[in-house]
Amino acid sequence: QKRFKEYMNKYEQAYLDMSSDEEFYWLEESVSSFLSSNLVSAYLEPMVGDSMFQQIFSGIDALPNEINPFYQMMKRIENEYGLDRDIVDVASGAFPALAYEISKRKKELGIKKGSITAFDPRLAVTKLDGITLVKSKFTLATPVSQETLLVGRKPCDATEIIVRKSSIQNLEFYIQMCHCEKHVPTEFKLSHKPTKGLTLMEMYIEDLARKTLPTGFRVEKEKVVDSVGDDPMQQSRETVIKTKKMR
Repeated sequence: QKRFKEYMNKYEQAYLDMSSDEEFYWLEESVSSFLSSNLVSAYLEPMVGDSMFQQIFSGIDALPNEINPFYQMMKRIENEYGLDRDIVDVASGAFPALAYEISKRKKELGIKKGSITAFDPRLAVTKLDGITLVKSKFTLATPVSQETLLVGRKPCDATEIIVRKSSIQNLEFYIQMCHCEKHVPTEFKLSHKPTKGLTLMEMYIEDLARKTLPTGFRVEKEKVVDSVGDDPMQQSRETVIKTKKMR
């Protein structure tokens, strides 16, 4: 409770600016209830699973690693790409929880090489140790180093930007997909149908990546588990689309 109250006291205005009074009250009451109840059972509530809640829980270190989706994503990135490089968290959210977990892990391992940058016009926080915070959208014109890894957890309308920027500058990316389809072009919707286990957005992004990435890259797709403990009934399977340079 104390950590949540301290966080909301510090960033209350930023959250008010991005939401209605009713939404803010709901956020405040829901998270307070979460922190005073059984962690796992509360975390399973559908509305608590919203990414804004998850980000705040991660930011105040209220989630054990085994049920922290940002920690789990960080570990997958570490295992596949390493953290000793420039990493850009695109559409990071009001609290850049993925970048935060990467920064904590780099500090834990004593990794000095590489920068961490979080982009989002909704950023509420103004300073985080080891992270450059950019309160604006990531665009095709955003300058990044040639070895940058672009990452995004459910980046919604920024998903296509990540793929196209990677294609333009020969970058690797790792995207855990969101489920919205409003950003899928109409012509793609008319010519494709969802398949078992894949949404139109996931199909579109995979198709775009395969068509636009330069020679020397491979596109991979996999299902990952956003886990809450070991019970399969408390887990959700999410699609990851990623690219790797063939070395």
